[in-house]
Amino acid sequence: MAVQALQLLALTVAAVLVGAWAAPRVGFCSRPVDRDWAHLKHDVWTSLAPGLLAGALIVGGDLVLSPLLGSEWARAEAEHPRTLLITAAGVLYGGLAEELMLRWGVMSALTYLIWIAFSRGTERPPKWSVHSAIVLAAVLFGVLHLGAVAAAVSLTPLIIARTVVLNAIAGVIFGLLFARRSLEAAMVAHAMAHVTITAVALLV
Repeated sequence: MAVQALQLLALTVAAVLVGAWAAPRVGFCSRPVDRDWAHLKHDVWTSLAPGLLAGALIVGGDLVLSPLLGSEWARAEAEHPRTLLITAAGVLYGGLAEELMLRWGVMSALTYLIWIAFSRGTERPPKWSVHSAIVLAAVLFGVLHLGAVAAAVSLTPLIIARTVVLNAIAGVIFGLLFARRSLEAAMVAHAMAHVTITAVALLV
């Protein structure tokens, strides 16, 4: 656990440094870094609904796909119910660490690399390069969730597809918020998605 914690810390620090260099160059921002407190409050409030949507899409996708994923999946779901502790971990790790790594670090770097590789003559990254980076970072976001799923069930093609696609859909929402508003908007939406998933699980 100590080694894993150090690895996570190292990856997060590296992503923060990469993002600090790349994000301003491609037009992405963090409100506290820019000391833009007025827009920070606006970003927080307007990111709640997209976060709720991301959580609802994951829950809805699971409701549709779960009957197709087999008995081992059903048993794992029964043995690992959503709890407040899991939700808190999701809010803190997902909303903070994952957004620092996947959006601030990876998405900023991908946007910059795509820009200089294919549109170097433009003053700012074209929209298509930003959208490409959003999708690539979102797919990576989905792939990185496979490790946690593999710890609970045997991976099948359908379980892999479910994990990558549902998380990538949420990742696209977070990426759009990051590109159009701020890192904090993506963080709040990510945290809200975890709260939504738990709220629905408790109600159902």
